[in-house]
Amino acid sequence: MRRDSFVGQVIRYLGRAEPPFQAQAPVVPRRRFDHVLRAALAFQPHRRLRPGDDLHGADLSNGDLAHTDLTGADLRGAVLTGADMSHANLRRANLTRCSASDEAVGIPLAMRGTGSVDLSMAVLSEAALNDAILPRANLRQAKLNGADIKGTLLTQANLVNADLSGASLRRADLRGAQLSGARLTDADLGGAQLSVHRGASRSSSGPCYSSDLFSPAPGATNLRDTDLTRANLEEADLVSADLGAADLTEACLVRARLNRANLQDANLTGADLRGAGVSGAHLRGANLTGATLPAPQQLSQAHLAGVIMPGADLVGISLPGVDLSKADLSGANLSEADLKSAKLASTRLQGAELRDADLSKSDLSNSALSEANLLNADLNGANLEHVDLSRGQLSGANLSKASLKSANLQRAQLDGSDLRGADLSHADVRSASLRGANLIRANLSHTRLFGARWTLGTKWPTAIYPAIMTRSVEVEPGEWEIRGDGAAERTQAPSSV
Repeated sequence: MRRDSFVGQVIRYLGRAEPPFQAQAPVVPRRRFDHVLRAALAFQPHRRLRPGDDLHGADLSNGDLAHTDLTGADLRGAVLTGADMSHANLRRANLTRCSASDEAVGIPLAMRGTGSVDLSMAVLSEAALNDAILPRANLRQAKLNGADIKGTLLTQANLVNADLSGASLRRADLRGAQLSGARLTDADLGGAQLSVHRGASRSSSGPCYSSDLFSPAPGATNLRDTDLTRANLEEADLVSADLGAADLTEACLVRARLNRANLQDANLTGADLRGAGVSGAHLRGANLTGATLPAPQQLSQAHLAGVIMPGADLVGISLPGVDLSKADLSGANLSEADLKSAKLASTRLQGAELRDADLSKSDLSNSALSEANLLNADLNGANLEHVDLSRGQLSGANLSKASLKSANLQRAQLDGSDLRGADLSHADVRSASLRGANLIRANLSHTRLFGARWTLGTKWPTAIYPAIMTRSVEVEPGEWEIRGDGAAERTQAPSSV
């Protein structure tokens, strides 16, 4: 006897121990019985479903739809609970508000398609697909906006360019799914599994600062170019996921697992990354403007070359040897940060706070540090060639043995700075303040000093002191300014060496 025959459905109903047959059973709406009877009476045992069929509101629960061709069929509001969709063709079908879960009677069954159902370009807007079993399903360009996909199994599914805006994907299993180009604006992916490497171990002897181009792991979840604006990814498993160039503007990534994920060129503007794991994540070119950043110990393990974090609060962060080359940290607060031996070449640090920061032996060549605050910073042995430090605050900074070849130090404050043994050849120090600075053994070959001011506490290299005396004019009591040979008046400065 077929389970969906008239007699079969009536027997199934009577076997449920429901009202009116058992008074103590849970209350179930009487209309459910009417619905079952209508479906049973409408049963056509020899009817074969065809492409384009009008199945609007049809009850196909527990039906065998495997290998069925329903291309373009109208299945709006259809009930598909427990239906076998294996290898079914539902391309361009309209399944708006269809239901694949039977919450009304509490039956924990769901639509299943263990053999790669084709739902490409199908309309599943506001569909109830929670707990459905759809591994390897083809949902390319499908419309799933507002759909309920909680707990659905979508491993290795094709969701390329699908519209999942406003959909609920909480606890959904999306491991190995292809989501490139998908739209997930305002989607809820809280607790979703998107990693094919959960718990994978990878040996590491310390922070990984390599700036090599990221190559996604085979089978990694593909979210490249995906729109995840304001998406809820709280506690989502995104280990090794490919989120390259994804839009995660204002996304919630609280406690999300992004270890070893590819976030190159991703837009994380205003994103919340509190408690997120980003160890080994690739953030080259990622925009973290206004983002709430993860814990420093996590950030220190990420690949940060080229990252965009203007205004970031990184006070006291420990990133020795980090590669932040070509990063944008303009206006960032790096006070008391440990950046010794860091790679900061061509980095944007305009207006950054670097007070008391340790930048010893770091590479800052070709970086932009105009108006940066480096008060009392340690730049001993640092590479500052071709760096822009114009109007920077370097009072009390340790610049001993630093290379400042061709550096721009115009109007910089270098009061009390230690420049012993520094190389300032071809540097532009015009109108800078050198009050009390120590320039003993500094290389000032071809250095432009016009307009620089100094005091009795300033210590010059012995070899050039006579020339400095000749070119200087006392502008205030105890303070001299270096002028050219054609200065109108000169006051010979007393020896300070």
